[in-house]
Amino acid sequence: MYASASQFLKRYSAEEIAQRADASIPPMVYGELLTRAAAGDDLSAYSPEEQTAAGQALARVDRALQDAEQTINTYLGGRYQLPLTNSPEVLERIAGQLARYFLYDDAATEQITILYKDSIKFLESVATGKVQ
Repeated sequence: MYASASQFLKRYSAEEIAQRADASIPPMVYGELLTRAAAGDDLSAYSPEEQTAAGQALARVDRALQDAEQTINTYLGGRYQLPLTNSPEVLERIAGQLARYFLYDDAATEQITILYKDSIKFLESVATGKVQ
């Protein structure tokens, strides 16, 4: 993957991502718990329900990051041999912006939508050779 869940949570607000990834009602997963789950830390201080909710939220984050990777690879695959042996750091940022947009689904803010569209434009430029 171009970005791990831990990298993603460091780049963006872990609280924001937890809110988007947690489907529990009432919410059970907050930034600290999601960050600890992504790092593989011991979650025994949390209730079994919180641990389960964190695992489900982390699975949603991972799915969004996988979707971002597939999107990136769709654009890069025509010009580069995949998987990339050394992926540039810009792809971590692009993967994060795409994953964040995917987590918001149909409720993305204007700023998140702009960042998504900018990321797609960048990938289109890479695909056509304007950016290498």
